[in-house]
Amino acid sequence: MTLLQRTVNGVKSEIWTAIEPIDGKKKWFNTGSANKRTAKANAKLFYDGLRQGKIDEVAALVKRKARVLTIGEFLEKYEELCVQKTPTDTGVRPRTWIGYRMSVRTVLGLVLNAAFNRNHRKLNAPQRKARNDLVDKQPLTILDGTIIRKYVKLVRERAKGTEELKSLQRGIASRVIGAKAMFSPKTYQIFAEDPHCITLPDLSDFMRFKVERGGGVRYKAPADRTLAPRTYAASKQLKLDDPEAYKVFMLAYIGGLRKSEIENARIFWMGDHEIKVQSSGSYLTKNGHDREIPLPPDIYTEIMEMIDGMGEDDYILKGTMTDRVRKIPDRVNAWLTDLGWTKENTGSAKKLHALRANYISTIAKHHGIHVAQHLAGHADYSTTDRHYADPDVKVAREA
Repeated sequence: MTLLQRTVNGVKSEIWTAIEPIDGKKKWFNTGSANKRTAKANAKLFYDGLRQGKIDEVAALVKRKARVLTIGEFLEKYEELCVQKTPTDTGVRPRTWIGYRMSVRTVLGLVLNAAFNRNHRKLNAPQRKARNDLVDKQPLTILDGTIIRKYVKLVRERAKGTEELKSLQRGIASRVIGAKAMFSPKTYQIFAEDPHCITLPDLSDFMRFKVERGGGVRYKAPADRTLAPRTYAASKQLKLDDPEAYKVFMLAYIGGLRKSEIENARIFWMGDHEIKVQSSGSYLTKNGHDREIPLPPDIYTEIMEMIDGMGEDDYILKGTMTDRVRKIPDRVNAWLTDLGWTKENTGSAKKLHALRANYISTIAKHHGIHVAQHLAGHADYSTTDRHYADPDVKVAREA
């Protein structure tokens, strides 16, 4: 065992920190004492407890010495320790992490200040900053079952009618699940292994609280069965009028790609009559896995002709990031709206996602749920079955 007094920001601490290898890994322990003899005794209890598997005693000992982090401090440390830095990291994907962070701030912000009782996307920048600042100052120990109960009650009170309540219930479940996702056993393990000996408080009451998910939104083919074929026929004119919008339409309608995948698709994704969705540059696939999607020969040939002469690392969509992320998809959405791809007809206000849903449902119908799962890039086939298998058609299922 080694005892040292650490220097932080040029100031030497009076508190002794202990270091000792356990199972081949260095374990750091803040003894909480400026007396070396007491520090050594505390450290011995800690390391003996680790070796003997006395987890409860060790946790109690560490908890007595630890300062409770604020929400803001925890979020900052979580991003440092648990979020992917490269596509090969095993941590949480950056986009997923942003969702977790937003969920914590949304749930807690509403409970702390009822003025935030609205959809988080409708808050303007100053309101959002005020909410985040308020939440980030709170200690982690504020997170308990009572917080969730209050949040659920406040959101449900604004529902107008049964249908809106169903929709809000799905949002409630999504926010609560996202907020709790950061406090998994893996998070506690990663924080415990950090050299700074950060100890998280017991949030078991917060984690135990269950929220009803509500009914999932299932894809239902448009009542007008001519919509998809009419749109495909009209796309030939779209190719002449707006080639980049045509690429977006084809990748969503024929390949079932997500909007985020289309805007990040690169030339080297194109293989032999297929497109391979993969992590590249700063882009990480949704579930961390690559997938190959076959393209019909005529569509493959069209796309290859349209990207002829472009470099391997170029994006399939030409233009700036703003063009790829917003301007080109907006043009496709306007075109689809004119053709009848409205929420009333498709059940979704997201036009590109409606194209993807149509693709997945068609694959499930003709080739089975498991094929559709792979081509859609879902981690679990139940996601494909629950949301994209059209109940109006007989879906093939693999034995």
